[in-house]
Amino acid sequence: MGREAARRDVLRFTSLLLLGIGGANAFSRPPKTCSPSISVYPARRPSDHATFLPLPAVANPAEKAAVNSAVEHEGQRKLAQDLVTIQEYLNRDHKDLLCRWARAFCPVGDEISKANFWRGDAMTILDTQCTQVRLDGLDLRVAVAEQGIFGKPKIREVDQSITFSTQRIRSRPADVIRAMISMASTIGDEDSTASLYKIPVDDGKWVIPNNLYMNGVPWKPFTRQFFYNRIVRAVDAAIRDPSFPNRMAIKFLTPESNPAFDTYRIGTILELVRELAFHQVSCGKRVKLCVQQKMGEGIFKGLPISLNGCRFILENMDWQSKEGEEKEGVVGTQIHFGEVGEHVVEEEDDVFILIAPQNVVGVSIIPLLEAMARKAGDRPFIVLNPSLRDRPSAGDVMQVRGREERMAFGKTFKTVFAFETQHDKGMFKINGAVGKAGHDQPWIRYVLIDNQEGLQNVNNRREVYEPVQVTEREPAD
Repeated sequence: MGREAARRDVLRFTSLLLLGIGGANAFSRPPKTCSPSISVYPARRPSDHATFLPLPAVANPAEKAAVNSAVEHEGQRKLAQDLVTIQEYLNRDHKDLLCRWARAFCPVGDEISKANFWRGDAMTILDTQCTQVRLDGLDLRVAVAEQGIFGKPKIREVDQSITFSTQRIRSRPADVIRAMISMASTIGDEDSTASLYKIPVDDGKWVIPNNLYMNGVPWKPFTRQFFYNRIVRAVDAAIRDPSFPNRMAIKFLTPESNPAFDTYRIGTILELVRELAFHQVSCGKRVKLCVQQKMGEGIFKGLPISLNGCRFILENMDWQSKEGEEKEGVVGTQIHFGEVGEHVVEEEDDVFILIAPQNVVGVSIIPLLEAMARKAGDRPFIVLNPSLRDRPSAGDVMQVRGREERMAFGKTFKTVFAFETQHDKGMFKINGAVGKAGHDQPWIRYVLIDNQEGLQNVNNRREVYEPVQVTEREPAD
C-alpha cells in the first residue's frame, strides 16, 4: 500500500515538474549544489511560486527501482506526447515548408531535379505530410505528380526520411526543434524559424516577460533582477559545462547598461557583477573582479569615460561584508579586486570577471588582456561588455599591422549570454532586440510590439517582445 502511494506521489510530482507549473515569468532556483548560507536570488512574489509536491522517502532498493521506473515511464510518455505535438503543428501550419524540405533533403528531390533537367514541369511535389517525428529525424509522405508526354499527370506517393545532422546530441523535443530551425535556415526560410521556435513543447525556452518597459530609465527593480538572474544562471551553466571554453563573454547592451548611451547607469553593471560574484562565492569559488587601469603616457594617460570612477565605486558599494552583516568577511577573503594584466593573476583565484575591457585611442588593451588570459589558464575568464575593436591613432597604434591577430584573440571569447536592444535612430526608442539566453541556446531576433502599434491590451499586455528570427549564429545587423 505504501509503495503504491509513493508511486502515485512521484507521478504527480513528475507531471507537475514536466508541465512547468509556475509560468514563463517565474524565476526558478538553481540546483542546490551551492551553500545555502548566501542567498543570490530575491524572494519571489506569491504569484511567481510554483507548487511542487515533495518527493516521498524511499526506504529500500526495490522501492527506489519502482520510483525510477515510474519517473522514466512518465518522461517517455511526455516525450512521445511532445513529438506528436510537433508532428501535428508541422502538418497544420507548415505544409509549404515540408514540401521544401522534401525537395532539399530527400532522395525524391534529386529525382525531381533530374526529371526536370530537360522539362521544367516533368515532376512536381503536390503535397507533403509528416508521418512521424523522431529525435533523430522526420518521416514524410510525399505526393508527386509526374507529367506524361500525353494525357493526365500521374500522381504517386513516396515515403521519405530526413535524418538530422549528428553535430548535436538530441534527447529533448527542444533539440528536435533546433534541428528543424537549422533546416529552415539552410533553405533560406528565415521567416519560419521563429514560428518553429514557438511550437508549444518543452519547458526550457527563455521567454521575455511582457511589460518590462526598457524604454523608461531608470528601470524598475523587477526588470533589472530579471536580467541579473538570467545572466547568473547562464554563466553558471557555462562554467559547469566541461565542453565549453573557459574564455566567456557577456553582451548586455541596453539603455541602462550600454556605455555609448547617455542613459548609461554604472550601478546596473556593478549590481550585475555583484550578483555574479556572490553566486560563484556561494559555490565555493574565489572571485577576482577587475577594472582596467589608466593607460597611455604623459598627458594622454587616462581611462574611458564609462570606466572613470568604476573601480572606486566597485570597492565601496554595499557588499554586506562588514562585521555582523549577512556576508561578513566575504570581501578580502573570497572576493578580491584588481586591474587588467597578468600581474594580478594569483594561484588561489578561481574565477575572473573583467568589467568592460576596451581599447582607448593610442593604447590597446589586447596585450594586457591576452597575457592575463594566458596566465589564468583553464580557469573561467569572463569579460562583461568588452569593446575590443581597434581605435587607430598616430604612432602606428592599432593600424592594419597585427589587426588579424587582434581580431583572432577577440574571437576566442565565446558568448554565454547576450541581449542588445535595437533602435531606429539614436537611442530612442527601442524597436526590438537580439538575444542569446545561454551558451547552448540559439540567437533570437525580437521585434517590440506595444499598445501604440495596435497591440490589443489583453491581460495587461502593453509591451511584448515577439521572436521573428531564430538562428545558430548571431544575426547580422
